[in-house]
Amino acid sequence: MFSTPLRFAQLAYMFIVVKSWSAVAGGKQQILFQSKGEAVNSIIFYMLFVYSIVYPICVTIFLMVQGPVGLARYHIIEKFRSLYLDLQLHSRLTLMVTVNFLIRRAIVGISIALLGNYYGF
Repeated sequence: MFSTPLRFAQLAYMFIVVKSWSAVAGGKQQILFQSKGEAVNSIIFYMLFVYSIVYPICVTIFLMVQGPVGLARYHIIEKFRSLYLDLQLHSRLTLMVTVNFLIRRAIVGISIALLGNYYGF
């Protein structure tokens, strides 16, 4: 049940990074709600901006604190298995695959957001 929103967060992370970084750092005006005004849109994009930075840090801390032994517990598998799906839990180094996945997506997303006007790149 809790694994499905985590899986969605993993897959939608790059979209969140592109939208939030282009709105906050890229200077492009993004509009989500026409009737609510600029304040709501700014708050939402700043929250997404903070989320795009904090999410990989929280995933890293969770995976490193739990470790291979903690992640083998039934209630952790039931709720958080989408963070380390199809990984062999032998060492903490193999758990860094998820973090590398998020960091690669963040780098590509930031590149798309900041270099979006330069089509040569």
